[in-house]
Amino acid sequence: FEEGEGRQRQRRLNNEARKNRRAQHNQAVVDDLCEIVADLALAEKRLLHLTGPFEEGSDGGDGGDGGNGDGDAFAADPAAAAGDIGGGGRGTTATNSAVADRHRDAVLSTVRQFLSDLPARYALGVETPSAVLVHM
Repeated sequence: FEEGEGRQRQRRLNNEARKNRRAQHNQAVVDDLCEIVADLALAEKRLLHLTGPFEEGSDGGDGGDGGNGDGDAFAADPAAAAGDIGGGGRGTTATNSAVADRHRDAVLSTVRQFLSDLPARYALGVETPSAVLVHM
């Protein structure tokens, strides 16, 4: 009788270990997705800032929204939008980097919240990570 209890206990411990490994894996995937999406979002903002006025046929005036017309405060700050790209923003590279880091942290937080609000199977399913990125 004692041997049966030992097996049940071992099974329970194995199940808990499996759950912990799955949770760690899911968290690692969420962290990777957050990093990728944050990098993509910030790169897009930099690109829009650098090319915005030229695409619109503007004379360089941006109407106060960074030239992309969406009223986004991130795009309105050239130092933030330019980041470290060739020193293209106002101020020093260190200032640009600090601003970019703050915006990256904000994007990471938003993405992490979005992914944590999704059911794990949807957010981390075998065929759906690209769908999650599309929704973002």
